[in-house]
Amino acid sequence: MPTHTTLSAAPIPSAVPYGEWPSPISAARLAAGAQSRSSPCIVGNTCYWLEGRSTEGGRNTLMRWQPDHVPATQELTPNP
Repeated sequence: MPTHTTLSAAPIPSAVPYGEWPSPISAARLAAGAQSRSSPCIVGNTCYWLEGRSTEGGRNTLMRWQPDHVPATQELTPNP
Protein backbone atom coordinates (compact mmCIF):
# COMPACT_ATOMS: atom_id res chain seq x y z
CA MET A 1 0.00 0.00 0.00
CA PRO A 2 1.50 3.41 -0.99
CA THR A 3 2.37 5.89 1.72
CA HIS A 4 1.45 9.54 1.49
CA THR A 5 3.76 12.40 2.39
CA THR A 6 2.34 15.63 3.70
CA LEU A 7 3.99 18.69 2.22
CA SER A 8 4.17 21.87 4.20
CA ALA A 9 2.88 24.95 2.49
CA ALA A 10 5.42 27.53 1.33
CA PRO A 11 5.12 30.93 2.96
CA ILE A 12 3.03 33.39 1.00
CA PRO A 13 5.19 36.32 -0.15
CA SER A 14 4.05 39.77 0.85
CA ALA A 15 3.28 42.35 -1.83
CA VAL A 16 5.58 45.35 -2.07
CA PRO A 17 5.57 48.30 -4.48
CA TYR A 18 7.43 47.90 -7.78
CA GLY A 19 11.19 48.22 -7.34
CA GLU A 20 11.12 48.03 -3.53
CA TRP A 21 11.55 44.29 -3.04
CA PRO A 22 14.53 43.24 -0.93
CA SER A 23 17.53 41.90 -2.83
CA PRO A 24 20.82 40.41 -1.65
CA ILE A 25 22.56 42.10 -4.62
CA SER A 26 23.08 45.86 -4.51
CA ALA A 27 23.34 48.04 -7.61
CA ALA A 28 26.91 48.97 -6.64
CA ARG A 29 27.90 45.32 -6.38
CA LEU A 30 26.30 44.53 -9.72
CA ALA A 31 28.12 47.35 -11.53
CA ALA A 32 31.44 46.93 -9.70
CA GLY A 33 33.21 44.91 -12.39
CA ALA A 34 31.31 46.11 -15.43
CA GLN A 35 33.19 46.92 -18.61
CA SER A 36 31.51 48.55 -21.57
CA ARG A 37 32.76 48.29 -25.12
CA SER A 38 31.98 50.81 -27.86
CA SER A 39 33.16 52.36 -31.14
CA PRO A 40 34.63 49.28 -32.79
CA CYS A 41 36.87 49.94 -35.79
CA ILE A 42 38.47 47.28 -37.99
CA VAL A 43 41.59 48.12 -40.01
CA GLY A 44 42.93 45.15 -41.96
CA ASN A 45 43.12 42.28 -39.48
CA THR A 46 43.31 44.63 -36.46
CA CYS A 47 40.33 45.61 -34.32
CA TYR A 48 40.23 48.75 -32.12
CA TRP A 49 37.56 49.68 -29.57
CA LEU A 50 36.94 51.85 -26.52
CA GLU A 51 36.53 50.04 -23.24
CA GLY A 52 34.91 51.65 -20.19
CA ARG A 53 36.44 50.69 -16.85
CA SER A 54 34.04 51.14 -13.93
CA THR A 55 36.67 49.93 -11.46
CA GLU A 56 38.99 52.75 -12.58
CA GLY A 57 36.66 55.68 -12.02
CA GLY A 58 34.70 55.10 -15.22
CA ARG A 59 37.58 56.05 -17.53
CA ASN A 60 37.74 54.88 -21.15
CA THR A 61 40.77 53.21 -22.68
CA LEU A 62 41.65 52.42 -26.27
CA MET A 63 42.12 48.70 -26.90
CA ARG A 64 43.60 46.79 -29.84
CA TRP A 65 43.27 43.16 -30.92
CA GLN A 66 45.70 41.68 -33.43
CA PRO A 67 45.49 37.93 -34.04
CA ASP A 68 49.15 37.60 -35.06
CA HIS A 69 50.63 39.36 -31.99
CA VAL A 70 51.38 38.14 -28.46
CA PRO A 71 49.47 39.20 -26.48
CA ALA A 72 46.69 39.54 -29.05
CA THR A 73 44.78 42.11 -26.95
CA GLN A 74 46.60 45.24 -25.80
CA GLU A 75 45.57 48.35 -23.90
CA LEU A 76 46.92 51.37 -25.83
CA THR A 77 46.07 54.05 -23.26
CA PRO A 78 47.12 52.66 -19.86
CA ASN A 79 45.86 54.07 -16.58
CA PRO A 80 47.71 57.32 -15.78
